[in-house]
Amino acid sequence: GNSCLFNGMIFNKSESMGVIGLGKVQQWLVEGVEGHPLHIHVNPHQIIDFSSKNESTGCDLEFGYQCVGDMIDTLQIPQPNGHAVAKIRFLPTDFVGPQVLHCHYLVHEDLGCLTYHQIQ
Repeated sequence: GNSCLFNGMIFNKSESMGVIGLGKVQQWLVEGVEGHPLHIHVNPHQIIDFSSKNESTGCDLEFGYQCVGDMIDTLQIPQPNGHAVAKIRFLPTDFVGPQVLHCHYLVHEDLGCLTYHQIQ
């Protein structure tokens, strides 16, 4: 059937995507989520760069809504001209344990488009 993958894996509650350190800055390159609003729980993240932006404003080409430097909890990568990539950064503080990330379209989440990593 239809499914949605994170790092090539369908959701498995007994298998985290990895471990990240509390108080350690994380910088991720996010790709392959065009048309899927990526929601990361607990820690807001900052848009460092993305490939489909207006060079003069730093905002996305499709909606002009998300801009480089914004602190957000849901990343909507526009796809006006094909494959898009975003670089995000966040600092996990205050909370340890699982941090969930998923597609914000509930039907996609139901198809397995979610995962988690452990914060220690």
